[in-house]
Amino acid sequence: MTDKNQHGEGSYEGTREYDERTKEFLDKKGKDMPQLARDAADALDGPEGDALRKAEEEAKDHGGETHGQS
Repeated sequence: MTDKNQHGEGSYEGTREYDERTKEFLDKKGKDMPQLARDAADALDGPEGDALRKAEEEAKDHGGETHGQS
């Protein structure tokens, strides 16, 4: 018996929703990715940088660590 809302190691439904939202974002904004990256870097260097770094640390503390970074 399979549960489409399986939890534990992961959630199939959550993964499916993430994949759909990611595809939608890339379809709409993918060509703008270099500019979005520059904007993000500028934000880190700007007045909101401290708040952004704090939010990143809080996300890491809650298991929201990004792949390839520790």
